[in-house]
Amino acid sequence: MDSLQFAKNAKRGIWQNYVEEEQVKPSETEQANDNTERKVNYRKVAISEVSPDSFRFAAQNFDDAGTIEKLMKELKEVDSSSQGTTRPKKNEMVAVQFSGQWHRARVEAIKGDTAEIYYIDYGNRESIYVSKIAPLPARFQSTGPLAREYVLALVTVPNDDYYSKEAASAFSELAFTHPSFLLNSEYKNGNLEAVTLVTDDEKKRDIGKQLLSDGFALVEPRREGRLKSLVDQYTAAEQEARKGRKNIWQYGDFTGNEL
Repeated sequence: MDSLQFAKNAKRGIWQNYVEEEQVKPSETEQANDNTERKVNYRKVAISEVSPDSFRFAAQNFDDAGTIEKLMKELKEVDSSSQGTTRPKKNEMVAVQFSGQWHRARVEAIKGDTAEIYYIDYGNRESIYVSKIAPLPARFQSTGPLAREYVLALVTVPNDDYYSKEAASAFSELAFTHPSFLLNSEYKNGNLEAVTLVTDDEKKRDIGKQLLSDGFALVEPRREGRLKSLVDQYTAAEQEARKGRKNIWQYGDFTGNEL
């Protein structure tokens, strides 16, 4: 099973019990005083997971595809009879089986006979019985996680349960339509990199801007000078979606900032 198919299969319910960490953002003054220049250093990635109600996602370096495939084959040596033989601890690296394939995972929490786990090579989360967890052989613990979590820069989902899920669904559809993207780190959002994504083709479509144009996102105001051009482009895209009453704007402005 390739990484994209695993992500599509696994994302059902993976994030349902996950609680977003509070993101600590720099103050407006700190942002305004940031005079650094914007740097564009694209990394080619494959998206492996998308949150169901935010623009948070996980991605793998595209060049790691061979490493991931080799790892999946080698993980077949995990002994199924070792499941449930020891009680895992928080932050412990373990082996978990999904659709007949063993995967590396980290235990994030344990509650009674269930554990919240994070698949470190795909970015998915799941709640499973402790009895389904097996020890991870030491030889598989030296390789670092092959997936990393990010959040889209300069855009946020609406503060509404229905529309936030619609927005995340729109992002997910875009994410899994393309085998690869070009990712650029823009700033830190708490412990995550806030990034821009563009399609890895001749069009180089900006995904954040696309979500705004389609009426699925709100601009996150940032005051760093290096981001002004992007913020201006994103704001224009949002305003056009508002005027066109697209998706979250279909009943007019709900933010109190009617154009």
